[in-house]
Amino acid sequence: MIVVPCVAVVALGLWFKRRASRVSPESTLVRKLTPTGIALNSGFALILLGGAVVRLFEPQSELGALLATPTHIFLALLALWMLFTAASVVASRLGHPLSQRQGQHEPES
Repeated sequence: MIVVPCVAVVALGLWFKRRASRVSPESTLVRKLTPTGIALNSGFALILLGGAVVRLFEPQSELGALLATPTHIFLALLALWMLFTAASVVASRLGHPLSQRQGQHEPES
């Protein structure tokens, strides 16, 4: 069930990247993200949005109750940040960096 929104967000990010590259070929912000970076950042945003939705609409559930206090929100954000950082390091070591190094350009498709 969560796969469809994730795929939609990644596809939208790739579409935006191609569109922005055509409009402004020298764009320094959009052209540096790789598909791995778009996917990981999209997943991060979806998890943040999902936590906010659960806290707002299901405050009596286990996760909603956990996110009800500022301390637990801070700890959840810290854990999510650590997970994001670890995932980006693992992806980079496997040859899929989140962004390109300065001076590298991805081939036009």
